[in-house]
Amino acid sequence: MPWYVPLLATIANSCAVYPWFLKRWVSNERGLKRRLLLQYIFCLALALAVFAAVHPGTAPGAPLALLVLGAANGFSVYCQCRAVQAHLSKFSLLTFWDDILAIALGYVVLGEAQFINRWLGAGLVCMSVATAGLVGSERMRTAKNGNKVGFRFYRFVLYYTTVSGLASFFKRSLALAGISQAEWLLGWYGGSIVTVLALSAWLSDDPESTAASDGKRVFLRRDVVLAAASSSFVFANAWTSFWTAQVAPITVFQPVLFVAAMVIPVLIGLFAFKEAKGLGWLEGALMALAALGGFLAAYGYHLGWEVQPNR
Repeated sequence: MPWYVPLLATIANSCAVYPWFLKRWVSNERGLKRRLLLQYIFCLALALAVFAAVHPGTAPGAPLALLVLGAANGFSVYCQCRAVQAHLSKFSLLTFWDDILAIALGYVVLGEAQFINRWLGAGLVCMSVATAGLVGSERMRTAKNGNKVGFRFYRFVLYYTTVSGLASFFKRSLALAGISQAEWLLGWYGGSIVTVLALSAWLSDDPESTAASDGKRVFLRRDVVLAAASSSFVFANAWTSFWTAQVAPITVFQPVLFVAAMVIPVLIGLFAFKEAKGLGWLEGALMALAALGGFLAAYGYHLGWEVQPNR
C-alpha cells in the first residue's frame, strides 16, 4: 500500500474531523474532566482488545519509556482542550513548534537528512515562509481587533506542542526499532489513563455537579456518548499516525502534517466558528503557499525514494 494512504487518513481525521468535533465538544467547559476520563477508558479498552488479538496468550505490556510518554500525553490533551476552547484558529497557527521539534530530532538523531532533495527542500522553505507570515498576520489581527487570549493559553500551547513533537519523534524511533502497533497503542493509552485519572481527582468539581440528580444523569449520558465518539477519533489517529511512522521518514510526513494541521483547523475556526471576520488576500496567499510546500515535500519524497514498512 502506498506510504501516503495512512498519512491522508491521519490528515482527514486529526486535521479536519477531530478539530471540528473538539471545538464543539469543549465549547462549554462543563464536564471536561469526566469526558476526558471516559474517553481514555474507552481508548485503553480498545488498546487492550487490539493487544489481545495481535498477541494472544501474552500478558499486556509496553516499554517504560512509552508509558512515561503516554502519561505526559494525558496532560497535553487537557491543555489542547483548554486551548481550543479559547481559540481554535490561533491554537492551530501556534502549534508549529511540535513539527519543528520532531523534524529537528529526525535530522539529528535518526539521520534522516539523507531524504532531503531539492523538491523537499523547496517545500520546507515554502512552508517556513508561510508559517512565519501567518503567525505575523495573526499577531497583527490580534492587535487590531483586541482578540486576546491571555498568557495561560500560551502555556497550554507550549506544553501540548512539546509533548506532541516528542511523541512524533518516538513514534518513528519505536517503529524503526520494530515495536508493534498493538504495543504502541497499549503503552500510549496505558500511560495516558494514569495522568487523566490524576487530573480527574485533582481538578475542581464541574459546575453542574450541584445540579438535580435527573439533570446529572442526562448530562452523564451525554458525556458517555461524546466520549465514545471522541475516543473513536483519537484511537483511529493513534493507529494511522503510527502506521505512517512505520512506512515513511519523519522528515517527509511531518512537514505535510505541519501544513495540514495549520491550515485546515484555521479555516474551520475562522469560518465554522466565526473566530475572525475572515481571511484577507495575504492570509489566503500564505495558506496557498503552505499547501504548495506540503505538495512539493510529498512529491520530492515520492519522486526519489520508495518506502517499505519497517516491521
